[in-house]
Amino acid sequence: MSSATEATIGTDPPRLARFPATSRAIICVVLEHTMLSYSSLCQGGRHVWKIRHHLRHGGEHLEVSGDVPAGFAGFRDMALWKHRAQEERRKPDWGYLDAVDYVFDVPLDALTARGALEASGLPGSMRRD
Repeated sequence: MSSATEATIGTDPPRLARFPATSRAIICVVLEHTMLSYSSLCQGGRHVWKIRHHLRHGGEHLEVSGDVPAGFAGFRDMALWKHRAQEERRKPDWGYLDAVDYVFDVPLDALTARGALEASGLPGSMRRD
């Protein structure tokens, strides 16, 4: 994880500042073995937005900053609703081995949200609807 996000840590990471002012970078990290997901959009060496989830900090954990893509609140709220509904049905002795981490997908959904890839300048064909 450290090598994957090293370039994007901090408010204005030095490695991102090396890109030309007109460049954009989309960063996506998926570590299923630790249940960590991260995505961000950077432009001109600065974060436009970034979203991080790590199950270690709880099933509803999300760190969000910046001007997130349109539709973010909708898919975030749906993931949280599914998580809470699952928790209501869970029996105390089940543990988390059978649980679905719905919030894990939120940073990934942000990349494919309508408007996110267009804002990045990538072809719309990379977006899933």
